Amino acid sequence: MICGHSSSDYITDCDVIENKDIGLSISENSKVKLVSDCTFKNNASSGIHVQSVSSVNIQRCETSNNSGYGLYCGKKSVIAVLNLVSDSNNKDGIRVTGNGAKAKKIDGCTITNNDVNGIEITSKGKVEKITNTTIQSNKKHGLAIYAASTIPRLPV
Repeated sequence: MICGHSSSDYITDCDVIENKDIGLSISENSKVKLVSDCTFKNNASSGIHVQSVSSVNIQRCETSNNSGYGLYCGKKSVIAVLNLVSDSNNKDGIRVTGNGAKAKKIDGCTITNNDVNGIEITSKGKVEKITNTTIQSNKKHGLAIYAASTIPRLPV
């Protein structure tokens, strides 16, 4: 991992490439609140994996060609995603799954060419808002919502 800046609160300007497992794992008791301007590619599992964390903002990052998910948000985690490019991952571009997993927003993202879904929300995961986002040319669904998961109602 090569980083421009890193602290217990933020990770920025990093290239996380060709690791034997997850590119970046943020889990229980982590103090990381911001990940910005980073590239996560060619990792043997997911590019970014967030699990059991209260709140992480992910801004202007790229997750591509990872063997797992581009961005995985698991149970008891809250993320906000801004200007993410998630391309050509072996699973979903973004997956929000598990009780308490929530994406407050997915905004300005480009999610393309992933081997399964562009965005999958499953197992009680929630997404509050998806705006200004392109979801295109994924091998299964652009947006898949399963198993008691929710997105907000659109205005009528």
